[in-house]
Amino acid sequence: MSRFIPEGKSDLKALQANENKASSKFHEEEEEKEALSLYEQMKLNHMQKEQEYQEKVKARNQPHKIDEREHAYYEGLRFKEQEKESLRKRELEQGVEEFEKTKAETPVEKESIDITELALPSTKITRKKLTKKPIMAKQRDNSSSPTNSEPSKDTQKEKPVTNALISGYSSESDSE
Repeated sequence: MSRFIPEGKSDLKALQANENKASSKFHEEEEEKEALSLYEQMKLNHMQKEQEYQEKVKARNQPHKIDEREHAYYEGLRFKEQEKESLRKRELEQGVEEFEKTKAETPVEKESIDITELALPSTKITRKKLTKKPIMAKQRDNSSSPTNSEPSKDTQKEKPVTNALISGYSSESDSE
């Protein structure tokens, strides 16, 4: 809109109102152009909340200067812990010394131990009856009758071989 007064309008108040309307429209259009998308608004809100959270955490994690009373308490705890440790070390050293002393006093005797002197549960070894279990084997007599197509009756039967399995000894505890 021009600054010149159009012909026929000499009312300053009406002209001022029109000018205000035009400037408000212009500002609204500019704000619409500058308006953020939903994503951008959410991102800004998230960043603001993150900054507030970091400020709270920073306040919580600040170093705490201990006073004299707290210092005395922690020194007392440390002193008690050192006393316990030194007592444990002294007891361990005394135990080692006693062990070394008794070890030095008692000579080591190398004696052979008789097995009969050991107190073992008694077991009697008894003999079982020896049994022979024959092993069956087929023997072919090829040399007796090479021309005879029928094998002899002796070769058809299985003959026991003189080799036998013999069972061994056992104790009474096995037979019970």
